[in-house]
Amino acid sequence: MHAQIDELFEFGGVLLALIRVAAPLCGDPALCCRLEQDGAVLLVPRHSWAEIPSAASGLEQNQDGPGRRVIPVRRMRAYLVAFADEARRQFSATNPVIVTVQATSAALNERALSISGLAIARLDDPVLKEALRAAVQTAGVPAVAAALDKTIKVEALERFNEVQVTGTILANAGLVLTGRIKGAVRPNMHIVSADLRSWVPPFLIAYHARSHDGAKPGASPEGVAQHPDGPDFTAVLSATAGQVAREVYFVEADPAGDATVFYGPLTVNGVNDEQQAFRRVKEAFGPIQSLPRALVQHVYRPILARPKTSARARRFTFGPPIDEAEPLVSIIIPFYGDAFFLNCASHLQRLLGPGFEMILVVDDPRIWPRVYGQLSARRSSIVVPTVLLECEDNYGYARANNLGAMAARGDVLVLMNSDIMVVDVAALNQAAAAIRGRRQAREPEAIIGFSLLFEDDTIQHVGMEFPRSPLVGDMRLADHPLKGLPSALLEGDEGRRVPAVTGALMALSSDLYGTLGGFDAAYERGDFEDADLCLRAQQSGAEIWVHVAPGLYHLERQSIRAMGDAHLREAVTYLNCLTFNARWDAHLSEPSATHIRVPASQAAGRRPITVRKRHSLQAALHHPASQARVD
Repeated sequence: MHAQIDELFEFGGVLLALIRVAAPLCGDPALCCRLEQDGAVLLVPRHSWAEIPSAASGLEQNQDGPGRRVIPVRRMRAYLVAFADEARRQFSATNPVIVTVQATSAALNERALSISGLAIARLDDPVLKEALRAAVQTAGVPAVAAALDKTIKVEALERFNEVQVTGTILANAGLVLTGRIKGAVRPNMHIVSADLRSWVPPFLIAYHARSHDGAKPGASPEGVAQHPDGPDFTAVLSATAGQVAREVYFVEADPAGDATVFYGPLTVNGVNDEQQAFRRVKEAFGPIQSLPRALVQHVYRPILARPKTSARARRFTFGPPIDEAEPLVSIIIPFYGDAFFLNCASHLQRLLGPGFEMILVVDDPRIWPRVYGQLSARRSSIVVPTVLLECEDNYGYARANNLGAMAARGDVLVLMNSDIMVVDVAALNQAAAAIRGRRQAREPEAIIGFSLLFEDDTIQHVGMEFPRSPLVGDMRLADHPLKGLPSALLEGDEGRRVPAVTGALMALSSDLYGTLGGFDAAYERGDFEDADLCLRAQQSGAEIWVHVAPGLYHLERQSIRAMGDAHLREAVTYLNCLTFNARWDAHLSEPSATHIRVPASQAAGRRPITVRKRHSLQAALHHPASQARVD
């Protein structure tokens, strides 16, 4: 055994692996430690590891496994490996993580571990504490590092009577904690979860003055007017999925003193309310668009990002069996918030001929009874092989599609939003033929999008580009050129190369989707996943095309009304915009980046579209192009 993997834990928002490697291999320049969970991968090379003197940290010996030999420490070197990349936020504490230590030759060891916390008592080990201090300092959390640079003491909560907790709200992966300070602002106060996973330093605590008749929001201790009983405060801690109660410590780290004191623990209970948590954070820290990007990650992401628990679904089948002799196209349609759009899928299955299957993914337990009930009632009229997946929870757009792809059996996938209305399937057949033809001709893979129209026959989509926008702090948005203009502008070539296409309706081979790992779950609830997939596909050598054809309508955004109010929805979009720009801005700024060019005369005529209400869907069902194909 050349390497041992002892532990994987989270400390102050940083993932850390405690490992040991045989001394002769420690000079290998290719030596690295790797984490993988559900397609998310983090890797840290040897030069970024922090060495721990083994004998001093209580690691005198360890076994290779149950009943196996003991490995002497003198032949091993212990290291603390810190994973501080933003991608660590994709890792779930409820699922095992594959930890691998690898060198030039091969993997030295691999082990599946759950992410644990860290007991405060372990901070009594001065060598381990110093390694932790160095790790969080490197990870960019100097306030936590400074607190670890002192003697650690634990005192009863009664010794710290200056703070009163007045409210706790749980939302997704966040716990919003509000309280009251007796006296003045405490600039050296930290708030820490009992397992040390979440650590809120002073600069992430928002103080706001209280008048005699209520609280007034603010986000900085400087200049906070003092109520006779002191100011209020708000802090956001990361929370474990499904946890309804937790313990926290209030920590005082006096720069002039020689000790950091943990007071507690205090058990806090919270109601689960995303809307209320969002409003509380907005009042305390300000609108998401007004904050520095780093602060957004700390105070908004925990309450907006869905916990990345294991995605599971039950499978039900309807319709005839699949003809194994026919090439198969799998149409994947996720449903969230509104079962009404099952009407679009029901209409589509009457238009499809042989060689198709439909994968319906219900990503919302609230609408499951209605969807299942309607399909069961229409069982005798279902003429296309249909798979219905019941997700155990709301996993979000990316993972719902990925579950659908896992259940699909076709060599071509068509990803379709529930609010897509197809009145002519010719474009779907042509796209599938083009994807298969490329494979046979050994041409590059392709993602094929489609021209989409609003109900009034104006343009909704004909490709995407990525201009900067002052609306999001000069970051790049996924923009739809020609949106809202007359569909007559689409006359010309049926196929056009574009930078990206919308995931509302796109086709690609199942092999390409699998190679790319599907949609990236780092994005939340249906924004930028499609743009990210297209850019990753281009990096792999694939091409992005849009197929211009009539008969495809997008009842845009009608299917996501149940996702929350408009302000919360905008905050989620902004959060995804941050993720997208951190990953792709440099690439898109290169001179070789392609863009769709829109004549200035056309751009000046862009206008917003007012989406019609549901009765317009009934009109679309009786569109002439539809009547010709309806039995």
